[in-house]
Amino acid sequence: MARSITLTTRGNQVNNLAKSIEARYRQALGQEAEMPEDGYYGEDIVGFAKELGSGRRQASVFGG
Repeated sequence: MARSITLTTRGNQVNNLAKSIEARYRQALGQEAEMPEDGYYGEDIVGFAKELGSGRRQASVFGG
């Protein structure tokens, strides 16, 4: 049971990280994007998303 909870928690953390990067990425492209409630708000996420945004690979990264 403990292993199942740990995997679920880690899965949720990865999901929140992905949603946070996607929101910051869209913001870096000048699009409206709301950060998830349980998202990651650190400057490292903003920087990473800006790097992604500078490459303009919008369609291939998040299907947008």
